[in-house]
Amino acid sequence: VVLRLEDEAERIEAERARLVVEDAERELARVSTLTRTGAITAVRVQDTELALETARLELRQAEFELAEKVILAPISGWLGLVELEEGDRITNQDTIVVITDRARILVEFRVPERVIGQLQTGMRFDAEPLAERGHILQGKISAIDNVVDRNSRTLRLQGVLENADDRLRDGMAFSVSMEFAGTDYPAVPPLSVQWSSEGAFVWVVKENKAQRVSVAIKQRNANSVLVEGDLPAGTRIVVEGVQSLRPGSEVEILESLTASQIGAQPAKL
Repeated sequence: VVLRLEDEAERIEAERARLVVEDAERELARVSTLTRTGAITAVRVQDTELALETARLELRQAEFELAEKVILAPISGWLGLVELEEGDRITNQDTIVVITDRARILVEFRVPERVIGQLQTGMRFDAEPLAERGHILQGKISAIDNVVDRNSRTLRLQGVLENADDRLRDGMAFSVSMEFAGTDYPAVPPLSVQWSSEGAFVWVVKENKAQRVSVAIKQRNANSVLVEGDLPAGTRIVVEGVQSLRPGSEVEILESLTASQIGAQPAKL
């Protein structure tokens, strides 16, 4: 029970309806007894039975109206601050109190439209409360919208965070992150990337001859550069002495370093 409204009038009406039912039951019992003597017609019996059923319906209506004066919590949860006081007048549109079920917190956020094809319910996401930096929570996607926002080109998602320790509250702000599989790109050492009037390129060695391969830079990291170009796995890339190379120049390999030695690990963008 959240609160009880003034119900004196409803209690009186329920008691009156109860007395009417008792009186109708006594009348039906009396009529039934007289029926066996032949002093009462069948029509009179039917009228008495109808009066009893009508009285019972009125009692049910009165009990229903009395029950409506008791406001019950629709869910299990925690009540917020109650600002009403005894004697206040309220209407059907007034807010009495806010009840929250904090066992699980619903989080709404948006993702770019380019990852729509990789989304599905049940996917994991990480949420960091802005009030608790460094405290990373893991949740799962519970719902995916079906319309992309025309202005931001993003899609709205809903996720659920478990709140067993009761540290989260409705209305809190979170920083949300998700991981998606990206495109594989070759990683080359930064010193191997050269520039010409046609754009970026790297020198590769094929059959002991230098060849220039055009590349498009996708991302720069501390120890490597992600590029897009005709660079199959295992391609030999020149790192030192690139200024003296010409297309078709003979190349003698004196020392060969692996990708792990030069910090150019394959990466995903």
